[in-house]
Amino acid sequence: MDAAAALRASPLLSGFTDTGIGILAGIASPRSYPAGTPLFVENMLSDTLIIVADGRVGLSSKNDKGADLAMGELGPGDWLG
Repeated sequence: MDAAAALRASPLLSGFTDTGIGILAGIASPRSYPAGTPLFVENMLSDTLIIVADGRVGLSSKNDKGADLAMGELGPGDWLG
């Protein structure tokens, strides 16, 4: 999926015009990550917005014993960051 199509698929950007989507697509950096790669870590500062184009992203947090606690999943069109 190209950047413009991924941006159009996101409800976050549903009010954007084609021109606005084109501008964002021009500065977007499409990336792929191997399964299991942490995209963000709790309490980490970030300057990145990720819009999921393909695949699934698992959301988790650590419990008080340090074990992962599954919190949900994101798919195409969803965003995080």
